[in-house]
Amino acid sequence: MRADKKTEIEIQLLNEVYIRSKKMVEDTDRGLLIFRPDRIEAQRKIIQHMEAAADVLDDHEKLIIEHEVLREKRKNWYKDYFSRSYYYDVRKKAFRNYLDCL
Repeated sequence: MRADKKTEIEIQLLNEVYIRSKKMVEDTDRGLLIFRPDRIEAQRKIIQHMEAAADVLDDHEKLIIEHEVLREKRKNWYKDYFSRSYYYDVRKKAFRNYLDCL
């Protein structure tokens, strides 16, 4: 498997973990779900760790990670911020740096 493809899969999985963890914590805080406190605390730590890793990136990389990992995906979101070529150049670097921070 190509390194780029592997990185894409890792980022996709991280997005799924983050979104599920965030939803679990939010639903528990609203009283919609009941989980053991230690399980919710573990989910909070995952969220905090993933957000802290994004905070050490430069502004463009952080913006990409926020949209690709820490939010529900929206197709072509980058067009509001970057040219296509610049986005893909910075995206590759952002993914690599983000994974290194984790």
